[in-house]
Amino acid sequence: MRLGPDALLMAEGEVADALYLLEEGRITLTIRSESGDVQVGELEGPAQFGELGMLLDRRSATARTQ
Repeated sequence: MRLGPDALLMAEGEVADALYLLEEGRITLTIRSESGDVQVGELEGPAQFGELGMLLDRRSATARTQ
């Protein structure tokens, strides 16, 4: 799939049902905190992400396109 900027791919806490393969582009990973969202990572394709959620059954972070 092709997504524009700031598109939500997965949200923290959702049921994890897929592993993502990023061919090109950039993804920002954030987690919730009491003071708001905190950026914990940034990926640039080629990369993969979402594997931890598959192990835990829930998404551990939110991923958005840049």
